[in-house]
Amino acid sequence: MSDDNEFTNSDANHSNGTHSRREDLDALMELAASGDRKALGAIARRLRARLLREALAVLGDEHEEAEDVVQDFFLSLLERERTFVRGKTPATAWARAIVRAMARHH
Repeated sequence: MSDDNEFTNSDANHSNGTHSRREDLDALMELAASGDRKALGAIARRLRARLLREALAVLGDEHEEAEDVVQDFFLSLLERERTFVRGKTPATAWARAIVRAMARHH
């Protein structure tokens, strides 16, 4: 990773470039859960719509509440309140489960 903390796709790949898209997303999530703002931005761009659908599935037509849940999820990553363990659960499944739980408790 560069000194300015800028995330690039090559940062998520092994030197041989053989990581799959899921592994790249897992690497991004690991960085985001450690407070990396660039990685968090990349995660937000890639997963926001999907996570919003998860929150809406729990909350029904409460679109504003669902938006709050998703924002709270991203904030919890930034503040290092969540621990993502790469290799245990795919990042997308992990994030979806957390957002659904957060929506149930919202």
